Amino acid sequence: MKNKTNFKNVLKRTLCLALMLTIAISFSKPINVEAKTKTVTVKKLDFTTKASKANKKAIAIKKGSYNVVMNKKNSYSWYRGYLKFTAPQTRTYTITASGLKASDGQFINGHVSPLVYSKYGRDSLTYPSIKTKGGKKTGLHIGSKNSGDALYSRTGKIKLQQGQVCFLYMSLLGSSSSKSCSFSLVIK
Repeated sequence: MKNKTNFKNVLKRTLCLALMLTIAISFSKPINVEAKTKTVTVKKLDFTTKASKANKKAIAIKKGSYNVVMNKKNSYSWYRGYLKFTAPQTRTYTITASGLKASDGQFINGHVSPLVYSKYGRDSLTYPSIKTKGGKKTGLHIGSKNSGDALYSRTGKIKLQQGQVCFLYMSLLGSSSSKSCSFSLVIK
């Protein structure tokens, strides 16, 4: 009888140790699942309300995480261009722009503004309102550091219908010595 009790105690202790070891291993090496960040280089295009003009240079993107890069070839201080997002389904989408930085390390700021087809013209674009913590805006004002209305990270929500195209117009002002800038863009 004593041998059965000792055997049961040894078996219980062994199973408890095995369970504790399994838990310890799982906590020491957690599984990380990260979304893959894609890099997109935006083609320069000044502001336009003509969809046909924006459509020619806009780079198509989907829901996900992006490292957006904008280059310039002269000492002109503005970076401008378009991305194009087509809503896969009708719902409210969250757009986050953050981590804006210039290649020369100087302060840079500007906005990422959604534009959609206007109901008043086939080739016309208009600003829809985007909901932010600061209220309804026409764009996400971001900066390489918090300064005034320009925040280092800004999130907004916009309601889109399935198949609706939303152009994201970026207009960023940096120093004349800067050759490029980049920021993180997430669409959920």
